[in-house]
Amino acid sequence: MRVKETADDYRYFPEPDLSPVHISDAWVEKVAAALPESAPDRRKHYVDDLGLEPYDAKVLTQTLEMSNFFDATVAADANPKRAANYLMGDVNAYLNEKQVDLQDTALTPDHLAEMIKLIDDGTISTKMAKRVFTAITKGENPAEFVEANGLKQMSDPAELQPIIDEIWITMNNQLLISIMEKIVQLVS
Repeated sequence: MRVKETADDYRYFPEPDLSPVHISDAWVEKVAAALPESAPDRRKHYVDDLGLEPYDAKVLTQTLEMSNFFDATVAADANPKRAANYLMGDVNAYLNEKQVDLQDTALTPDHLAEMIKLIDDGTISTKMAKRVFTAITKGENPAEFVEANGLKQMSDPAELQPIIDEIWITMNNQLLISIMEKIVQLVS
């Protein structure tokens, strides 16, 4: 019995029951343009264009959901490195704690970006951002939450100087009173 092993032996021929398929180059280009960016291409973009570390880019592209969320956060003018850190840290911890997927939360890229901008411009500290993050996971607007809860950080020296002066005077007065009381006790 002879085994057909090569194309010459087999002599391929068209299937008579199937009509031929003709695919135009334009259609191929249209389909290729509609495909989402591949994970390796996104990683390269994150490293080359956004300045992320390769490890960060790899973690962010493990799921399409996380990668899309990161892209939307950066598109809302968030600092890419800080956005990556929040997504890999606080957001992942929150998702693991609640055992939910990102799309099943009230967290939005716009709210995360706004919180990051509040940190970057000095409106809130990274410590206060923990409270703000908890609020945005519940769907609250970060700027409104900061304002409503008095979390705005004072960093303007002109704003701080009167407060420092008042504390200094109060502390000096208390110290002076304490010294006078000690003198009175010693004399008595």
